[in-house]
Amino acid sequence: MYKFATYLVLFVFSIYWSITVVFISPSNYINISLLEYSYIFETFFYQKWAFFSPPPSSNDRLYYVFQNKITKKERVFEVIEPITKLKSIKAPFNTEEDILDYVLSNTVNTIRDEIVSINEVIKYRQTTKKIILTSDEKIKLYNKRLEGGSSLQTLKNYSKLVAQKNNIEIESSTIKILIGSIEIPKFHYRNSDKIKNSGTILYESEKFEL
Repeated sequence: MYKFATYLVLFVFSIYWSITVVFISPSNYINISLLEYSYIFETFFYQKWAFFSPPPSSNDRLYYVFQNKITKKERVFEVIEPITKLKSIKAPFNTEEDILDYVLSNTVNTIRDEIVSINEVIKYRQTTKKIILTSDEKIKLYNKRLEGGSSLQTLKNYSKLVAQKNNIEIESSTIKILIGSIEIPKFHYRNSDKIKNSGTILYESEKFEL
């Protein structure tokens, strides 16, 4: 019985790490072809490998768009930059801002990783399977992977606090989440007037209500 338990543990351990190695290895035919199934594995065994990661080349931006159901008037709020500035101002007494920045930034990074995976799936289908996806099919693929995930749900829940802070009646509004990035100029260009820090929208959620 002891030997059976030992062999079972070793077997499960081997399978787990074999799958992990496949998903974290550099892009190749095997892991790209299995990207559509990686969501199930990541849901139960999420892990983030970031050894020797290069410095970031852009800053994340998280926008909440509130639209009044009756007047259709929109109000837009970016939430990451104000938290970052407040965290700097209140240091070292910035525990609340530090935790909030950690949660939002890591959630956005997780969604960005998901977007990269989806793009790899699209590229794999187009180059290997010769399946050309329409714009609507691509949107459905993004929504299928992201809309039902816990990361986007976390950001949806946070919209309640954004609405409360900005005196918005959330019951009378539809909400949309936009995830974007703003390029960080290289150090020797930091004071150049020729550098325009333009932003890019990476993902736009479907409208939702709370």
